[in-house]
Amino acid sequence: MDGRVEDAGSVREAKLRWQQARNAHPRGCMLVHDAWIAWVAEAYAAGEPLDRLRIDSRNETERFFARTVPGPDGHVYWVGGRDFTGNASRTRPRHWWWRQIHGPSSLARGDAVRPHCGDARCINPEHCNVQARRERCAKFSDAQMLGFIQVAALRLGHRPTKVEFDSMKLGISTTAMFNRFGSWTETCRRAGV
Repeated sequence: MDGRVEDAGSVREAKLRWQQARNAHPRGCMLVHDAWIAWVAEAYAAGEPLDRLRIDSRNETERFFARTVPGPDGHVYWVGGRDFTGNASRTRPRHWWWRQIHGPSSLARGDAVRPHCGDARCINPEHCNVQARRERCAKFSDAQMLGFIQVAALRLGHRPTKVEFDSMKLGISTTAMFNRFGSWTETCRRAGV
């Protein structure tokens, strides 16, 4: 029993030495690293491994899952802030997990991983689908977009210019039209104005 009290004291002392080293030296300093290793070793020797320290592990996967919480019905929730800092880059948690399961090239730039399980906070890739950037940006259908041009033409009494259309603030911009149809001229031609 007395040995366990001494062990707890040595773990506290090792933690204190680590905190002092961290406060006195810059990040990445070997003195801080050595104090960290000593604290982990003391805790392990005392029979109290620092499981919570998985958050600071060098293993990217271990760091990731240390920041998740399992929920009911297979849901998994992220509790580690907005982004996950991996070994190579910073990314959204859903994107990181999706790439681990489906491969690094499974997401194109601008794609989003959205849950389809009904729980907007769930990050489990089995509960998610990929939504392409074009689908996310497609707030309006082609017919609705062309309808905006027709409305503008009716209000003005002539084919609207880009400046006139944008100044009307109809809820969509000429840039969105250009991205969808290729040019302003083509957009107006398709709208029949």
